[in-house]
Amino acid sequence: MKVMSTGLFLTTLSLGFFLSSLLVSIVKAETRTGEGKGWLVDNINNGRLDCFYGLLAALSFVNFGAYLLCAMWYKARSHKEMENEVKGA
Repeated sequence: MKVMSTGLFLTTLSLGFFLSSLLVSIVKAETRTGEGKGWLVDNINNGRLDCFYGLLAALSFVNFGAYLLCAMWYKARSHKEMENEVKGA
């Protein structure tokens, strides 16, 4: 069980890194201009890193909204309900 949970943890970690790299690649491709300027450029003085962090803040806000929506749908069950479910199975 320990090996399986470690594997699941590392898999989710790697998927997070992959999605992060994908987001950076998409932002670089979409914000690049003909002059070589964009949000994420090699020279940090010529970029618009504030816009990228604004995008990350907006994505975090959407994620928090999804969390709140799921939290509102959640219904806690009592111990008695769980015991009845186990006995019935």
